[in-house]
Amino acid sequence: MKKNTPRMLLAAIGVVATASLVVSCSPSDQGAEEDTGSTTSESAGDAGTTDEDQAAGGDAVSITIAMMNGGKPGLDAVIAAFEEANPSINIEASYYESGDSFNSAVITQFASGNGTDIVYVIGGQAAPVSVRPFAEAGYLMDLSDQPWVAGMYEGTKDLYTVDGKVLGYEVGLSPLALLNYNRDIFAELGVEVPQTFDELLGVCGTISENSDVVPISFAAGLPAVDANNTAVIAGNTVTSLDPDWLDKRYADEVTFVGDPGWTRALEQIVEMIDGGCFSAGTAALQMPEMISEFANAEAAMMFTYGGQNGRVKAESPDLNIGMFPFPADAKEDTRLTPQSAGGMGIWTGSTHQEEAKQFLEYLASPESSDTYSDLNYLLSGQQAATAEMPESYKDLTTVFEEGLIVPDQVALWPSPSMRDIVGASIQGLFTNQKTVEEVLQDFDNAWEES
Repeated sequence: MKKNTPRMLLAAIGVVATASLVVSCSPSDQGAEEDTGSTTSESAGDAGTTDEDQAAGGDAVSITIAMMNGGKPGLDAVIAAFEEANPSINIEASYYESGDSFNSAVITQFASGNGTDIVYVIGGQAAPVSVRPFAEAGYLMDLSDQPWVAGMYEGTKDLYTVDGKVLGYEVGLSPLALLNYNRDIFAELGVEVPQTFDELLGVCGTISENSDVVPISFAAGLPAVDANNTAVIAGNTVTSLDPDWLDKRYADEVTFVGDPGWTRALEQIVEMIDGGCFSAGTAALQMPEMISEFANAEAAMMFTYGGQNGRVKAESPDLNIGMFPFPADAKEDTRLTPQSAGGMGIWTGSTHQEEAKQFLEYLASPESSDTYSDLNYLLSGQQAATAEMPESYKDLTTVFEEGLIVPDQVALWPSPSMRDIVGASIQGLFTNQKTVEEVLQDFDNAWEES
């Protein structure tokens, strides 16, 4: 992956939808959106294992993992199966809420020389715990010779590659954001899945006029959500029409200000606000509240990444959930933005690198990969490449079959700070403190500062 020169990466991700790709195996709270949910984090403390640990346990070896809470269901299942198959190796996983909780804990551990043997990392360079900043700090070992590398998903492999070296195993994929909807509410109100943006506004109006349900729950109180959702809308208005737009921005050939596609993406948010698609308190809505609204049928739709449905199902196991990409002005311009659901890297300071490699190889096996993906509401790379969708993603089969895919722009922005800066600016649209033009200027300012 070339920093600040994304053409090669864009080309790689652009082939996400072709069924002929060779692939890797299958969340996280991705992108990684700030999440203040109720899951209790565990503190890893001095997380790395030592030779003394091994001696104390005889032949047993303990390897440690730092992971976000979003990956817990699937990772716990894989760990249990691995330990049963490998009784001489114990796995100690510590889980943290995504965002600041995970970032601060993990960065502090590694900076102090107490990193975990295996660490969850985000693909690309747009987050503090992304592959590139961790690679530049010298934390990630070269895994290029591992057997699972040959099967990595070509659409996102570059996000885990720095200077030609593969530094992480990708655990899965999910849409960066899409509209998850309550099938029963749609059926009760006689509403069909909208095929265009105007139809989406009409659906919002029908729901508002005929029920007490919020049309769309949107955790606009989180800058990361605002940035991710806006980038998804821009997948229709910008990237589907000009796949090279981000390359042009890096070359200073275009700007956000004055660009008709980015202007239209923000205008659509304003039109949804004015059209009654959101509740009055959306500007301050947090992730747990959004999930609860949707899980309790207080909202007909939820605008976020598909992996959050795992948390929705934990609250309401019988909720009848469907999915559809955010609709463009013209049906033929509608695209889905998949994101890498993060990966696993091995610390260069680990004293149990061979055992850590053994675990990653086990996680990469087809059975383990499918288990991890299914329990965390993700897609494995194999599923995405072949369009053989699991039940939870059946609604997206045609999207993947027809290649209606654009790359995750957020992962390619120049620095971790840009997403939070522009996300905070987008919040101003919900509070009526910013105009579209002012937000676009903030995009350009954040880009230049990055």
